[in-house]
Amino acid sequence: MTESQSPEKAGAKKGRPTPKRRDAERRPNSPGPLPKNRKEATKQNRTAAKAARSTYRRALRTGDERNLPPRDAGPVRRYVRDIVDARRNAGNYVLWVALGVVAVSTLATALPGLAFLRLLVVVAYPVMFVWVLTDSILLVRVVRRRVQEAFPAEQTRGLGGYAVMRTFQMRRFRLPPPRVRPGEKI
Repeated sequence: MTESQSPEKAGAKKGRPTPKRRDAERRPNSPGPLPKNRKEATKQNRTAAKAARSTYRRALRTGDERNLPPRDAGPVRRYVRDIVDARRNAGNYVLWVALGVVAVSTLATALPGLAFLRLLVVVAYPVMFVWVLTDSILLVRVVRRRVQEAFPAEQTRGLGGYAVMRTFQMRRFRLPPPRVRPGEKI
C-alpha cells in the first residue's frame, strides 16, 4: 500500500468545507473573476501586459533591481553590465566613426581635388568592422572568464551577446543606467 492509500489518510478530511467560488474570488490573492468570453480575456491580458511593461520601463530607467525585466534581472547580468560599463569598447565609438566617414565622403565628392579622401572612405568601413569584431570577441571572452570566476555555478550562455549589445548603446542612453565609470575596477 502506498502512502497516499494508507488507511490513516484514506478517511482523513481537511477539516474545513470547500469554499464557494464567490468567496474564493474575493480573496486578495485570487486572480479575480474569470472572463466570460474571449474578448474579456484578451482585454484582461492586454491590461496586465501593459502594467508589466510600465513596471519594467520604470525599473529600467531607475535601475530598480527588483522589477527589472527577466532579460536584465539578476546578479550575473548586473555583473556583466558593470564589466561592459567599466571598459572602453569599440562599440561606443562606431556611431562617431561612421558619422566622420560620411562627412569625409561628402567632402571628397564635393571637392574633386581631394581624391585621396575617397580611398580613406573605402578603407575606413572595413577597418572599423574588423576593429569592432575583434573588440567584441575579446569582450565575450572576458565576460565568460570573469563570470565563471565570480559565479562558478552559473551558465554563461547568452551573456556574451548581452554584453556586446550593450556596447553598441550610447553610454548616456543605456538601460539600466551604468553604475560604474569607465576605467573603474570591478
